[in-house]
Amino acid sequence: MSKSESISQPLEDERKNLHGILNELKSYGYPVLCSSLEMVCKLNGNQDIFWNFSNIDLVNDFPVCADSKNCIQECMEDMSLSAKIDFIKHIRLLLITNIASRCGFKHVFVGDTSCSLAENLLTDINLGRGSQISADTNFYDTRFKVPVCRPLREFLNKEVALYLHLHNCSYTVLPDLLTKTDTKSSIQRLTESFITNLQEDFPATVFTIFRTGGKLSKQDGMLGSQLCFLCMSKLDNIEPDPCSALEALKLSEKLSKALNDVTVNSVPDAVNGERSSPLSSDFENQNLLKFLCHGCSVAFRNNKRSSKFSPFLKQMKRNEMKEDIKDFLINAEGEAS
Repeated sequence: MSKSESISQPLEDERKNLHGILNELKSYGYPVLCSSLEMVCKLNGNQDIFWNFSNIDLVNDFPVCADSKNCIQECMEDMSLSAKIDFIKHIRLLLITNIASRCGFKHVFVGDTSCSLAENLLTDINLGRGSQISADTNFYDTRFKVPVCRPLREFLNKEVALYLHLHNCSYTVLPDLLTKTDTKSSIQRLTESFITNLQEDFPATVFTIFRTGGKLSKQDGMLGSQLCFLCMSKLDNIEPDPCSALEALKLSEKLSKALNDVTVNSVPDAVNGERSSPLSSDFENQNLLKFLCHGCSVAFRNNKRSSKFSPFLKQMKRNEMKEDIKDFLINAEGEAS
């Protein structure tokens, strides 16, 4: 799964890394399917969102959808680093499970270790995903079309690295958004540093953290019946308790936004003398947030460019509604489906 559109790196390095990974996977004798992150925008169409590596002769021939790639890049342009990493994490898993469903696979295996799960648990709490930590850390995650399994959840990063070394297994480490960043650059980077330091002095504490996550879950009565279209979790922001922390946060944001809009609208545009109005973008963002849980909506709430991602989510909503009423539709021959 290529994430090159989210990371700025030289084209030659990108192709070299991709070529090395694909050849390494092919050497194990398994069929290799290729895709890239921007294909998440094509999930609702009939286009191919993945390709068989045996049908791709050169890395230069790797298919790229320029429109979808630009859409993803523009959506993330105004996001904070923490929001970018969280957004990429969820659309990547969404794309992988959709590809697995189209290929007829029954399970998806991911390489989350106890260290990464402990980091995810603390990060989820910091990003407002407290209702999702159980699904994010359990061995068996059934939120997606194809269940996601985490077979390495009982192993530390050091144990996995030691196994690879003793068995002479080659591997490739790719740069990501956290590469060469400061400890305080993002919530994920700060959490990673905390878990790493904790593991050095108290290794057993890492297991305690992620195992606790499986026992923490929000009551179903406090969650909505609809699903978030990015993380596929039940919506946790539908008719919440009026005295909850979430409602207090919404009120604070509304008051701050109202004050900001007054300031913006009172300043004339320097070019044409007209007053700039963000109403159209705000309207699109409000429609977009209806499809997202609280954690996923954070990245889009104050992002003026996130409206470009709105048509994708609206199409997903229409497809879901069509799936619900498919038994009542009339086919081309005039008979009930």
